[in-house]
Amino acid sequence: MPLLEVHRRLGSTNDRARIIAREGAASFSVVIADEQTRGRGREGRRWLSPPGSGLWMTVVLARRPSGHSTVPLLAGIAAARAIEEACPDLRAGIEWPNDLIVADRKVGGILCESWDDGAGGRGMAIGTGINTSQRVADFPPALRDRAASLRAMGATSVSRPALAGALLARLRELLIPGAARLEGALHRELTRRDALRGRGVVLGSGETGTARGISSAGALLFEEPGCGRREIRSGSVSLLPGP
Repeated sequence: MPLLEVHRRLGSTNDRARIIAREGAASFSVVIADEQTRGRGREGRRWLSPPGSGLWMTVVLARRPSGHSTVPLLAGIAAARAIEEACPDLRAGIEWPNDLIVADRKVGGILCESWDDGAGGRGMAIGTGINTSQRVADFPPALRDRAASLRAMGATSVSRPALAGALLARLRELLIPGAARLEGALHRELTRRDALRGRGVVLGSGETGTARGISSAGALLFEEPGCGRREIRSGSVSLLPGP
């Protein structure tokens, strides 16, 4: 039977999820915190998680699915659907590899962390952070041109319990036991939600080019002038600044 833990304050919901998984928690157990003091994003970046301002939630997969490289994007689709269910006024997109976007503003992100306990146990924590109620002025100055919350983007009301429920339901639908497939209608939905497709981007390595979509294996299709198209399977990417 999956567990549900709701905490007033935690260091990290992903860290707590790993603990309960090692203690035997079933898949789709959930850890939610009103505040995180050590929330993090990809590459160890700090994720601001002040009290009462967002959904800070991690879902346990007691067994890491095959094809797990696509899990962050499947989780992104689940989160985008959940945002639209909880906030019908908004339309949510996905920015490879793990950001949740509304009208070119980052409102959330996905952090999937796997583990191998050395005794055959291979699990995964699917962490989701969604800003629900901050004003743009609440973010640090360096983030104000990019970050936003659902309310700041025009949601007339945001229920965190409804958002959490919708997210869990959509994750259960998309993460088929034993597999994580990104194909058919799901791949077409990802293409529709892809916030980078057809736009100029810069990779973390400094290379510039055009994003041409996301493959069914979860790779960014990157086209560099004069060098053709190739797949980017890891790293960071951002939009090229406008003129």
